[in-house]
Amino acid sequence: MIYHAERHDGGHQSYSSSLGMAVSLDAGGLQFQDLGLIVAPNLPHEQRSFSIDVGGGSFAVLGDYLHVYFRDYLQGGDSSQFAVARAPLTTLLSNALNFQGTPFTK
Repeated sequence: MIYHAERHDGGHQSYSSSLGMAVSLDAGGLQFQDLGLIVAPNLPHEQRSFSIDVGGGSFAVLGDYLHVYFRDYLQGGDSSQFAVARAPLTTLLSNALNFQGTPFTK
C-alpha cells in the first residue's frame, strides 16, 4: 500500500507531505508493517515557507518497475507538477515480504 503522510507545524494549515509504503500479510489485511518513506520533496521541511503537498501517490507497473507519480517541490521553491520515482518490482516484492523497504529512484 502506498500512503500519504503529513508533518504539521503549529496548526492545520502549515505542513509538508511525503509518500510511504506499507505491507499487510495477514488474511484480513488488518495489520500493516510500515516499510518507510519512498518519496519526499526535494525542498526540505525546514526550508519551506508554504505547505507542500506531494499528492496521493498514483502508480503504474511498467515493465519491471513500479512507478509512483507525485508533485515535487524544488530547492528554489518551484514545483514539478508531474514527477516520478521508481523501483524494481521484483526487489520491491521480495523486500516487502521480508518487511524491508526498497529505495526508489527519482
